[in-house]
Amino acid sequence: MQFAFAGRGCEIVSLEWEWVNFAERKIEWPDSKTGSMDKVMSEEAFKLLSTAHRSPGCPYVCPVIFDPTEPLSWKRYYHAWKRFLRRAGVRHAGTHAIRHRAATEIASSGVPIKDGMAMTGHKTVEMFLRYVHPDEKRVRKSAERVSAQRRKLLNVSRPFLPQQLAMANRSDSLQATSQTAQGNYRPYRKRKGANRAAPPESRTAASEAEKS
Repeated sequence: MQFAFAGRGCEIVSLEWEWVNFAERKIEWPDSKTGSMDKVMSEEAFKLLSTAHRSPGCPYVCPVIFDPTEPLSWKRYYHAWKRFLRRAGVRHAGTHAIRHRAATEIASSGVPIKDGMAMTGHKTVEMFLRYVHPDEKRVRKSAERVSAQRRKLLNVSRPFLPQQLAMANRSDSLQATSQTAQGNYRPYRKRKGANRAAPPESRTAASEAEKS
């Protein structure tokens, strides 16, 4: 249920049947970390709740096994989750990681951000995006796609070979050295050697000619 609703663990263990609206297929929490909240049920969530066992007179969807008058405690839920992961041979992660994973799946599915926020119950875009984590494989594909587009724009069919790249760098270095030696990148007043004089057609050269 935490996966299905991208919810907080406390929202699931405290869930009461009277908050579940099967007719409209949604759940209305009267109070949560961010106040009152309602979430729609997916087909998965609807089947999960409609087929769940209900103890007579028990108001809670997830009651304590040996005392159906009490909701499942957070401690019991956490330790049960920890045992499930250990038996499955999966590295331990807190139950809040379920919410992060669910938010990431929602964002990766391409649904509008507003819809994603309604599914997770976040009030701001900033908070919703804090729960969305980049997928390394998707990022790698995106990087390759951008690289391919750049090569296409530059009309480069294949990347430079190492030898070609070294030659291009050496050519650029020689050209920069040559231009600097000629004083093209420095004001003439800061040059050294024969090219220290002002350019013939400059105002300074004309002024010096008048003075002489």
